Amino acid sequence: MIDRYFPCQRVRERIRSCGCGELLDEFAERLHRRGYASATIRGGVWAVEHFATWLNGQKLKLHDATKDHVRSPRVPLPAAGAGGDVSGPAGDQSLGEDASRSASR
Repeated sequence: MIDRYFPCQRVRERIRSCGCGELLDEFAERLHRRGYASATIRGGVWAVEHFATWLNGQKLKLHDATKDHVRSPRVPLPAAGAGGDVSGPAGDQSLGEDASRSASR
């Protein structure tokens, strides 16, 4: 499903290498089935990828993340345009909940 929303192979490889690539495919599929716009799906995947990359830098696994980690002011916001050909987060609060549920499997 990631291929549908990220045409650049380099971006797809980066997403899949963040430690939760398989979950992000499932996450994108779930959002697609719920009727979310393409930009929202890209933004949600981008936000989870950014968070997973930050967790990796903290030596934490995605399944060890808590709501406190998600809300932590220590998670740096990415620079504008840091996602390459992806849109930034769309601001849908339910995106993080879906990712947390997928990660807990």
